[in-house]
Amino acid sequence: MAKKKSKSQENNKSFKEYTVPLRNKWHNTVRYRKAEKAVKCLKEYMARHMKIYDRDLNKVKLDKYVNETLWKRGVKKPPAKIKVKARKNDEGIVEVKLAEIPRDIEMRIKKEKEKEKEAKKEKESEKAAKEKETSEKEEMNEDSDEAKEEEKEKEEAVKQVEKETAKKQHKEKKHTADNKKVKQVKQSEINQRKALEK
Repeated sequence: MAKKKSKSQENNKSFKEYTVPLRNKWHNTVRYRKAEKAVKCLKEYMARHMKIYDRDLNKVKLDKYVNETLWKRGVKKPPAKIKVKARKNDEGIVEVKLAEIPRDIEMRIKKEKEKEKEAKKEKESEKAAKEKETSEKEEMNEDSDEAKEEEKEKEEAVKQVEKETAKKQHKEKKHTADNKKVKQVKQSEINQRKALEK
């Protein structure tokens, strides 16, 4: 049975390595256009070797590190040759990357990846903090809702007690008033009888 190849191995094999000579093209150009000519030369070379229809240079996409190595020493002195790896997409676009990444660029790539990781962690921590705040607010709202309900219940209980006490007092007043009237009527009758008897 054939062994299955991992995706990374297949991706590495899909890239083809090229050593592109640049000096012949930019050697006879003006000093202030040598780096531009080197970029154009690289694109033409890749279009020819990757068999792009009509040799359209817009279909060749250089990696930012390839561009940096071409422009590293300035406009006047680009490198004489460069080692790159390239592959063609399904759409016919050619991706060009550095075959051997220099140490300074390698370190920069590591730093960029670390910054991206830190940025992701910060975003995640901010999201977590926002979620905590929202959950705390919701809990506070629930607590405050519960507290409001308890307060309403207490107020209703106090109102009921006040009504009951008011009714009791009213009844007592009625009875005392009736008793007073009865006493007054009785007293007045007694007074009238006494007056008649005299």
